[in-house]
Amino acid sequence: MELSRTSNTIRNTYWSLISKVINLFLPFVSRTIIIKSLGMDYIGLGGLFTSILSVLSITEMGISSALVFSMYKPIAEDDKETICALMALYRKAYRIIGTIIFVLGIVISFFLPMLIKGTVPPDINIYILYYITLFNTAIGYFLYGYRNCLFTAHQRNDVAVKIQMFCIMFQNLLQIILLVLFKNYYFYVIVLPVFTILSNIIIAAYSVKIYPEYKCYGKVKPVVMQKLKKQISGLFLGQINITVRTALDNMFISVFMGLTMVGMYSNYFLILNTVIGFVRLIDGAMVAGVGNSVVVDTVEKNYADFKRFTFMSQWIISFCTIAILCLIQPFMNIWVGKELMFRDSMAVICAVYMFLTNIGMVRGIYTSAIGLWWEFRVYSMIDIVMNFMMNLIFVYLWGAYGILLATALVVGLIGIPWSAYILFENYFGMKRLGAYLWELMKYMLITAVTGAVTYYICVLLPCKGKWTILAIRMILCIILPNFIFWVIYQRGELFKETVSFCKSAFQNYLEKSRTKHS
Repeated sequence: MELSRTSNTIRNTYWSLISKVINLFLPFVSRTIIIKSLGMDYIGLGGLFTSILSVLSITEMGISSALVFSMYKPIAEDDKETICALMALYRKAYRIIGTIIFVLGIVISFFLPMLIKGTVPPDINIYILYYITLFNTAIGYFLYGYRNCLFTAHQRNDVAVKIQMFCIMFQNLLQIILLVLFKNYYFYVIVLPVFTILSNIIIAAYSVKIYPEYKCYGKVKPVVMQKLKKQISGLFLGQINITVRTALDNMFISVFMGLTMVGMYSNYFLILNTVIGFVRLIDGAMVAGVGNSVVVDTVEKNYADFKRFTFMSQWIISFCTIAILCLIQPFMNIWVGKELMFRDSMAVICAVYMFLTNIGMVRGIYTSAIGLWWEFRVYSMIDIVMNFMMNLIFVYLWGAYGILLATALVVGLIGIPWSAYILFENYFGMKRLGAYLWELMKYMLITAVTGAVTYYICVLLPCKGKWTILAIRMILCIILPNFIFWVIYQRGELFKETVSFCKSAFQNYLEKSRTKHS
């Protein structure tokens, strides 16, 4: 079972990484063309519509996460009847959700002018663009979106990732061609629902081919249904919390500062979110394997894995934090120019946001795998209120700078200690909580000091030329922080265990791959 989980995690991470690299470049190109040929207001408008529809998507209520979690045990026990009943419930729920999103989206359209400060581009109709984006969001819930859960629950995310990768690749290529030929934003947007429909149909076809035994029929047992309702209630609050943290940002900035500032902010957040996306590949690849481990292994074994995974992830997160601190401003200078950049303090805020919102990534994986969403209900409610209030106050005081800072402070002061308390109280045991929080504090201090040293050296380097500055800083960021981390950690037991685990996992994966192809 362990070999299977390790192989699945490595395979899922591998294909997710390839997908991320391919599907990062083309959207970046199309975004650059929009900025240069149409203007920043178009980027701001797209960001605003995405944020509005993300708010509507909280009606999903975390149903997918709860249903995937509920599949771990029947999959381990080969209980096909329960899996089919869960799929039937999933299909029904998604159709209801899609209808709610579409209806609420139409209602919100009457208030669009109130959400935009200043003017909009004169050559477009915001209602037409909004309705196209709304249709793109809603249609996925009607077209076999529920069948994707089979890949996630079976630790085969790589199948869906490959399909989505090629669809997004061709989508962006077509969008780039249309932008270059016609410089028309309508053509750019109309492509979105076409490929959403295509992607869903192909994923559904492959799920039927790989898992023909699973069809939508039957009813979920009352005991399972009662547990699902409880989990979904907790997840719903968590979904609202995530929405307040991210999707409302562009709406606040649009209301207070206008579309151009939304575009500038979304450019920074695109880079930040891209880096976070690479880090979160580990999350998506591991979650089903951890869910399986929680079902079949002991708490002690899972805690040993938890410590090792936390150490591995914090090294990656700390490195990415320092890279953002040192590289985001030189990169933005090359990409959009100084006139569309924020001050250097934004780099510091982005780095703080990166570290604090991701250092609990592994903790979140175990929380989802164990299914502790109901236990998070009070925390989610407090976090929602604090995020909303601080966003409102900070955006008024400091504009776009305040948006990221507010979220980082709430996560650091409330999210990290409280969510850790819930996980350890309900699974790992309270005796281990103090040691875990102390480890996080050490990681935080080491990252801060290493980041300060690296940034100070970058600033002092006597470089001229945009590309030269970026290249030299990039080399320095790759070498110096990792060398410092190695010096600090290399004698510790966690470092030795992690190196041994990675070697063993990679060797096992290679052996299994050779056996499969021989």
